[in-house]
Amino acid sequence: MKHLLKKCHHFDVQKNIRWIGLIGILIFIITQFMESVGIFEVCVYCRTIRASIGLIGLIMVLPICPIFSRLFTIVIAYMGAHVAAAGIFMNIQRATYVTEFTILATIALLILAAQVMIMMSFKASKD
Repeated sequence: MKHLLKKCHHFDVQKNIRWIGLIGILIFIITQFMESVGIFEVCVYCRTIRASIGLIGLIMVLPICPIFSRLFTIVIAYMGAHVAAAGIFMNIQRATYVTEFTILATIALLILAAQVMIMMSFKASKD
């Protein structure tokens, strides 16, 4: 088992949290632009989920007090995850098969969970 651990690369959250936050903000900006151009259908569920990903990305980028950052991350992610899960169940109930919304909402749910895990493991530097 030890040989497997040596092969795994360690991802340093402390150094890369701002880049991860920028990726969340970029996801928000690109998908918002795609909706405004007309590539995506206007959907309140999608907007809420995208806004949650973007806000958590913003929290990751800005230097805010770690306790409040974690609190706001949990609250925003809970709202986004609830909307994503409700949208998935509603879509499956209505369509009785998997649609592109179900896949996108599931991916967004995984992104939100990853953002929460990253924020919970982040330790602010004492500079």
